[in-house]
Amino acid sequence: MEKVIKYIKKNYILFTIIGAILLVVIASLIITLLIKNSKNKIVVKSENIEIYEYVDMQKKSSLAKVSLENNKIVEIKPEDFNIYQNGLIYVNEENRVIVPKNSMIVFYYQDNLTYKLSKYSELIQNNNSKIIISEGKKIISDNFFIYDGEDTYIIPDLSNLIINGEELILGANSFVIASPDSIIYYDYDNDIINKVNDIKSASIKVNNIVIDLLKDVTVYNNKVVLLDNDVNKMAVYKED
Repeated sequence: MEKVIKYIKKNYILFTIIGAILLVVIASLIITLLIKNSKNKIVVKSENIEIYEYVDMQKKSSLAKVSLENNKIVEIKPEDFNIYQNGLIYVNEENRVIVPKNSMIVFYYQDNLTYKLSKYSELIQNNNSKIIISEGKKIISDNFFIYDGEDTYIIPDLSNLIINGEELILGANSFVIASPDSIIYYDYDNDIINKVNDIKSASIKVNNIVIDLLKDVTVYNNKVVLLDNDVNKMAVYKED
């Protein structure tokens, strides 16, 4: 025992350094585990909001319970009707639209640079800024529209809808549903929905571009770009 004590006293500095290193390693492991657990922690909350949605040309309004996980909407349950997955959810008294299915955001000034928006992504107008919320992250952007890859277009800017040569103005956050034989459009500013049959031509003018609704292409500076409609193959739109 006496030899051990003498050995420890002789190598006191060495043991002190080793002990300090061990303490640093253990502390680092604990901090890493705490950070990892914090990142993986799911924060669940809910809120009630007044919404409306157009189903078969009819406006349906209701109080809805919205469930969120880490600020991402995962479920919306209206009290008075079921969510129509091919429609759009508008929040009463707010300049806010919720898209209830996977869709795409298309940046038309960047050769239709396109990303996937997750189910229940949101479009919010706030003090002339356009905010996209996808995967619970807020991103301020501009010069885009939202397309579901099938027939629904959401235009966040004032736009001109031209059907069979006749032109009308749609307010920001309006939508258009285009099929080969009919066009349904909703003017957000006036809360009016309408359907036009016997379609020969249909397009949207927004800023300096044209969206051909029957061919699913954009035209800018005489350049025609086809819209890719395979939403599931796209990268998710998120912060850099």
